Amino acid sequence: MNRRDALKSLLTLSGSVTVFGADKFLAGEHNADVEHVMRQFTPELLALLGEIAETIIPATPDSGGAKAAGIATFMEEIVSNHGTSEEQRIFFAAAPAIDAAARTTYHGRGFTELSVAEREVHLLTYESQPQDPGYAAIKQLTIWGYFTSEVGQTEALAYDPVPGAFQGDIPLQPGQKAWN
Repeated sequence: MNRRDALKSLLTLSGSVTVFGADKFLAGEHNADVEHVMRQFTPELLALLGEIAETIIPATPDSGGAKAAGIATFMEEIVSNHGTSEEQRIFFAAAPAIDAAARTTYHGRGFTELSVAEREVHLLTYESQPQDPGYAAIKQLTIWGYFTSEVGQTEALAYDPVPGAFQGDIPLQPGQKAWN
């Protein structure tokens, strides 16, 4: 099983797990202080989040990865508009902590300075220990954003724009309206 298939399985199995920001999103609730939160998403943070997300869901020959799907922008939207203050606190501490841990482990090199293999090894340390809530938030948002994006839906998954078989000639009953 490759990593992408494992993530699809994880997403399917995590139906009973609370997903970061989903409660307010599904309830249609928006935060009042969106502008204040969005200012915390600096270009450097968005770039770091993009690289972390791309390590979680990399591009393949068949489909674009997390960066092609714009996952950093998706995270910005969900965290700013739908994250609780506690979720936001956890989220904003996570990426800098991942970067700081990389600098400690890799002799001063930050996460974005690591090779792809080093990034994968670094993130696997978060998988092998009790789930860090900040890393879990980034991973959840990456998976949610990717598999609901156009790239995820049309390139990574089988896409059928019109479910069911095409039927070009369907008889109408007298007085029945035509299909549009």
